Amino acid sequence: DEVRERLVRTVGEAGRRVFVGTFHRFCLDRLREVNPGLAVIGPESRERLLKRLYPGLSKSDRDSLRDALSACFAGSGQSPPPSTVRRYLEETDRLCAIDLDGIVPFLLSLLERDASFCRKVQESIDHLLLDEFQDLNVPQYHLVRTLGNHASVFAIGDPDQSIYGFRGSDPSLFFRFAEEPSTRSIRLVRTYRSAPI
Repeated sequence: DEVRERLVRTVGEAGRRVFVGTFHRFCLDRLREVNPGLAVIGPESRERLLKRLYPGLSKSDRDSLRDALSACFAGSGQSPPPSTVRRYLEETDRLCAIDLDGIVPFLLSLLERDASFCRKVQESIDHLLLDEFQDLNVPQYHLVRTLGNHASVFAIGDPDQSIYGFRGSDPSLFFRFAEEPSTRSIRLVRTYRSAPI
C-alpha cells in the first residue's frame, strides 16, 4: 500500500493502474481469474489439515512431510511426489483451496498447460519491475522468465544481501539472469543511503 501511495503521489492517478504486490498476490489474482472461489491454506491451516489427514504422525514425521511438500512446490522433490503429498494435494483440491507455498508453482503449471491463458497473462504486462531479485526461488525465477518473454524486465538486487535461503531463495539465480544474452547489468557501487561525513 505504501509503494502504491508513493507511486500515485509521483505519477498521479495512472499509478493506480499499476499492479504493486508480491509474487504470491500476483499469482493468486491470476489463479482466481480461473477459479474465483479459491481459498488459501496458510501455515496454521496446513498444520490442522495435516493433523486431520494423518492423525497418527509424530511431530517429526509431520516435519518430514512439510519438507516433502516444500520440495514438491520448489520443484526439487521426488517425481512423482510421495503418496502422503499427493493425498494432501488432492484434499486441498477437494476443498477448492491452494497451499500458500504452492501458489507460484500452480500458476506456472497452468501457464505451461494453457497456451491461451499464458498469452493473456503475458499480454497484460508490458513492464515487470522486481526488487530484491537475489531472494527469488526457482519457481519465481521461472515465472519471471515466462513473463519476460513478452514484457521488459527491470530487476534490482544485491547477491551479498540474500537472506531467504531458509525459504528456498537461491542467489545463483541472480547471476544466471545477469548472464542472459539480452540482459544489461548496471553496477551501483556508490551508496546514497549513508549521510555525508
